[in-house]
Amino acid sequence: MEPGAALRGATFSWRKLLLGIIFSQLFLILVLYQIYGSNGFSYSKQHVSDDIPRSTAVFHHAHLSEEEPIIPDTPVAPSQTVLVLNGTSNSPSVPEVDMRTVAIGMGLTTRKVKDLSESNVHTKMQFFTTLMPSFCATASKVYKYHFFIAFDDNDELFLKTTFQQAFKDKFLSLVASKCPKESSYDIHFITCSHHQSPAYLELMEKNKEISPSPGKVIAMSLHSARPNTSLGVMRNALLRRLFYPSWTLRIYVSDNLTVPEMVLNKLRTLGAEVKKIPKEIGSLPAEAWKYIVIDDPTVEKFLIRSTTSRLSSRESSVVNKWLETDSPKCLHCTRDHPSQAPLPLTDGAFGGVAACFREKLDGGTMAEAMLKYSQSFTVQDFLNGFIWMKLSDSTLCHDSVSCKRWNGSAPFPFLRQGASYVGAPFNAMEVPVKVPGILPGSTPDDCNLSLS
Repeated sequence: MEPGAALRGATFSWRKLLLGIIFSQLFLILVLYQIYGSNGFSYSKQHVSDDIPRSTAVFHHAHLSEEEPIIPDTPVAPSQTVLVLNGTSNSPSVPEVDMRTVAIGMGLTTRKVKDLSESNVHTKMQFFTTLMPSFCATASKVYKYHFFIAFDDNDELFLKTTFQQAFKDKFLSLVASKCPKESSYDIHFITCSHHQSPAYLELMEKNKEISPSPGKVIAMSLHSARPNTSLGVMRNALLRRLFYPSWTLRIYVSDNLTVPEMVLNKLRTLGAEVKKIPKEIGSLPAEAWKYIVIDDPTVEKFLIRSTTSRLSSRESSVVNKWLETDSPKCLHCTRDHPSQAPLPLTDGAFGGVAACFREKLDGGTMAEAMLKYSQSFTVQDFLNGFIWMKLSDSTLCHDSVSCKRWNGSAPFPFLRQGASYVGAPFNAMEVPVKVPGILPGSTPDDCNLSLS
């Protein structure tokens, strides 16, 4: 889920901090309950990672034995964070090690802090004047402390990398002089996308009146129970109600039950369709399974999306621009990050008119085309060596990074807010995965307009 809104107000509030921590824990419990239903779960704190970047959450199904994790292909190593559901402390897959890492999360804002600048942040913000002195006085020794600072994506100061660096420099200087030397400390910044009030709840409530159309399908492949995919697809099932209320989310899975049935049932509860793929395409990469949505004669329009990215307003807005015309182009795609510019098509970032696609296949099916394409099939080769070659003459691609490079490209019709982009990958904790590249579009240019 997207991080909660940053705390409002000019001064630090212990009540707000405490409430924020409580609600964060409640949210985690609710997410787990959404996945595991009413089976119940217990939390085992035998182990916390020594290394946050390498830590992995391992979940155990309530009805499986302790030796049968939901994620069978994820080994449990001493560097992992283990969360056991209905497991016991003597489970052979849960190592007994000391707790070493502590994560501390909070929301901050620079609004209404008068005359705040990079040079005086340590004297103007009560994070430094109140919280940190108290923390240093009570911090334990031989721990790794990681502070996670959440801020709104319209916070002008926090959005500046120079301000973040100044904040971090003051933080490191303070902990070096005030906190126990035997522990280590680091700070991380997270951008939040909520503003003032949760208007998205009102929109979601309003969208309940809109029934999904079976002719408009968002297709995804799900081949693993790893948290970044299984939690990701459930998150998208909720976001579909918000950004694509008239579309149906369809999840393609294999018949070998690599995804637990309870995950599939939860997706059905959230309104998604679950479809088993034909056995003959089981040899193809899982990312390609979702392409067979094109072969369904009941589908009129389709979107190909990834379970690790998130449906968003930025994305749905350009999809609506594509569909506004009387005769939409056969292929629609987006290029919204420098990593997407070198090739015309990226998996999880295109869609189209199904009948037009089927016509371009010369009477064949997408499944047949993929099986015949190459003995060493890769998704990117197929997209750009087959689909693009057949459909590039009937294309509309909203492109914020290379709009003058590829045929059929058009600028993004509005400016970028924060650091979000279409197709951005997320991890299991709803934190965007960093991809190298400088995002354009916060100010107008040839590929980024401010029409709306």
